[in-house]
Amino acid sequence: MKIVGVIWILALITIFPLGVAVGRCMKINVLVIENPIGILAAVVAAPQAFFIPVFILVYLQIPEYLPFTIGLLTGSHFFPYVWIYKSKTYGFIAFATSVTSFILGVFAVDQAFFVVPLTISIVFSIGAFCIIRELRNE
Repeated sequence: MKIVGVIWILALITIFPLGVAVGRCMKINVLVIENPIGILAAVVAAPQAFFIPVFILVYLQIPEYLPFTIGLLTGSHFFPYVWIYKSKTYGFIAFATSVTSFILGVFAVDQAFFVVPLTISIVFSIGAFCIIRELRNE
């Protein structure tokens, strides 16, 4: 299970650069600095980078709680987007990700490396669908 934890941490480190690369491939500038909302969103998202040392510490001390920790901190970082984008969907994503990561990461710790990311991906998929629907209704 130790190697899975290392893979998780390395994958987290690559999320932002991969997002920028995918944006470029899609001809979308994800680093828009002309839009004040984009800057605010970046400022709110930036603290995620400081979570990496927390994840490493959890991995070194209690690796079985890594899925819980990643899920809880990742989920909680979506709460400010409810206000920034005036979207209740971000509240759903934040709450559902955090709560399911807590419940599964603590009470299903033996299966957490499988069930927590599976649940997060389901929550994110529902969230993406709902955000697309919100944008179409504007």
